[in-house]
Amino acid sequence: MAGTLFCSLFNTALILPKLNITTLKSIHTGSVYYAARKGTRAKARAKKVKVEITKIGFIPHNQRGKNRVSQVYVNKHLDDSFKMESKDDVYPMRYYRWLVYSTEDAIKAHQETHHPTMYNALDSLIFAQIEFNMEAVKKNRYLENIVRLTLLPHFFPRDEERTILAFCKGPELIKQVAEAGATTVGSTELVKKIQVQRFSIPISL
Repeated sequence: MAGTLFCSLFNTALILPKLNITTLKSIHTGSVYYAARKGTRAKARAKKVKVEITKIGFIPHNQRGKNRVSQVYVNKHLDDSFKMESKDDVYPMRYYRWLVYSTEDAIKAHQETHHPTMYNALDSLIFAQIEFNMEAVKKNRYLENIVRLTLLPHFFPRDEERTILAFCKGPELIKQVAEAGATTVGSTELVKKIQVQRFSIPISL
C-alpha cells in the first residue's frame, strides 16, 4: 500500500506540463539604438567639408589642358644605361649599349671617313648639337641665361666683308683693338661725331 502510494507520487512529480507551441511569442534579438549625446550630430555636420562647385566658362579645344603638368617620359632608345656593354667590335646594337665617343675621337673618326681614300671631302664641316643642363641645386630653380662670345681657334672664311666699330678709352687700348682687326676705333670723340651725324659706316655687329 505504501509502495503503490510512493510510486504514484513519484510519477506525478515527474510529469511536466506540455507547452503549447502556438502560444509562444517571438523574441526580438536586435541591437538597441540609443540616442546620441547632445551636440554629437552637430559636430559631425561641422566636420564635413563643403565642396564649392565653380562654374567654368567655355574653353576652346586648342587651349584645354594647358595648365596641366606634363609628365616627363624617358625614351629608352636614348637612355640605354640598363643594357650591357659589348666586349666585341661587332655586336647587335639592339641588345647592347650605343658606343659613345669623346669629342676628340669623334673628330678623328670624321677625318678618317672624309679621307681621300674614302669620301674625299677634306673641306667638309662638322655640325655639333650642344645641350646644357640648366638645372640648379633645387628642382624648381634654373640657372640664368648665358650670353657670351667664344673665340674659335680656327678661322672660318666668309664671302662678305664685315666692318667692326669699336669704342674704347685710352690710346694703348685703341691701338690694340685696331691691330686686332677693328675697322674703326674711337672713344668719346667718335660718339660725338655719330650724334652730330658727321660719321657714317656700314655697321655689322
